[in-house]
Amino acid sequence: MKVGSIEYAESFIGYFEWHSEHEALFIPEATVANEVVALMRTQPLTREAIEAVWRLMVDIDRIAHYNGTMWYGFRSAVQAWLSLKGYRALPAPDTPPGC
Repeated sequence: MKVGSIEYAESFIGYFEWHSEHEALFIPEATVANEVVALMRTQPLTREAIEAVWRLMVDIDRIAHYNGTMWYGFRSAVQAWLSLKGYRALPAPDTPPGC
């Protein structure tokens, strides 16, 4: 699997889903990861779908979630995909809104 592929991003979902059954802080990650991958698979892929992926990834950092190493792996996978699509970079996770 290539880092910027949809399949690579999708490979993280099972981890988030399994852990969300035992730790509530994984629920937002499982939810967002599923929504993001579904949008990445949109055919034909639209600018609106890409923007929605970006927005979901930014918005999750405004709520409590586990935010562990697997989330950073998923985030990197999505960032690579966004980059391949010519889209702007995600802000650093600790960036205040509007910056």
